[in-house]
Amino acid sequence: MDALKDSDTLAYQTLLLELTTFPHLAILTGSHPWVPDTNYPLGVVSVVFTLPDVAQRQIHWRNQLSTVGLSLPDHQLQDLAARFRLTADQIAEAVATAHHTIPWQPLQTLSSSPPPLPHPPT
Repeated sequence: MDALKDSDTLAYQTLLLELTTFPHLAILTGSHPWVPDTNYPLGVVSVVFTLPDVAQRQIHWRNQLSTVGLSLPDHQLQDLAARFRLTADQIAEAVATAHHTIPWQPLQTLSSSPPPLPHPPT
């Protein structure tokens, strides 16, 4: 919503107008708090989703890595936590993906190009 409001006032106003008669639930996202527009009463319910802070993310990284038998030095955990603003579930997914990718790395270094695709029979 923020980008639309900031870049295209007509489109934003049109969206608000359409939402006044929209008969279903609409979920909109933005990074700034909702400010009601007196021309378009929508009955907006704001839900704030907070991200864990750096210290909490560092704990999540450490815990998730330990579940797959991996660990990193504290300074690397700090770097990960500071660089990537992820939720606990996103950190778990990142670790699981990395863990499943590790066995494939030696195979990828054997060949710089992917194997040829099989040709269909003629």
